[in-house]
Amino acid sequence: MFHLVCSFCFLLGTGNAGTHSQDTLTMSPDILPVPEATADRPPVTDNAAIRMVSWETLRKLLNEPNDTTYVINFWATFCKPCVAELPHFDKLQSAYQYQKVRILLVSMDFIKDFENRVIPFVRERGLQSQVWLLKETNAGQWIDEIDPGWSGALPATVFVHPGQKQRRFYNKEFNMEELRAEFELFYKKLNTN
Repeated sequence: MFHLVCSFCFLLGTGNAGTHSQDTLTMSPDILPVPEATADRPPVTDNAAIRMVSWETLRKLLNEPNDTTYVINFWATFCKPCVAELPHFDKLQSAYQYQKVRILLVSMDFIKDFENRVIPFVRERGLQSQVWLLKETNAGQWIDEIDPGWSGALPATVFVHPGQKQRRFYNKEFNMEELRAEFELFYKKLNTN
């Protein structure tokens, strides 16, 4: 059985606090809209989309042959290194806004925390990248498809170009320079093939 663990929590010896075992919740349709804005819940910025999706939706994105390069970051609001690196992904998206590059932040928070924790978190930080919460309760069914060597520790990032069947996985926290350098190497290799 796999558990997603915040690597920072694990290193501090508090792995249970960061262990991720989501509650079961049946939802339909596959991608749920963001709740409507109310007096106490302002609308999400136009640039950020927050959705709850199944593994099957993410699997299709990873495997559908097209000419888009995806940077997919797996994170959680309870993971300190994850939170620290999130702004770097927005900066990377800005740097590549005119290329076929798409940043996707996949939250591994508990399903029950979608409305009360994840959505407010994204709004408060002004994240501009697309955010999906993965509504799967059994990481063992999909984690190896991201990368067979992934232990489930967060943060984790994968660069994917489905059309060229290229993928590069990282199970670490990035600073901005590292993220930009690693992505540039990946992206240049795609454009020289």
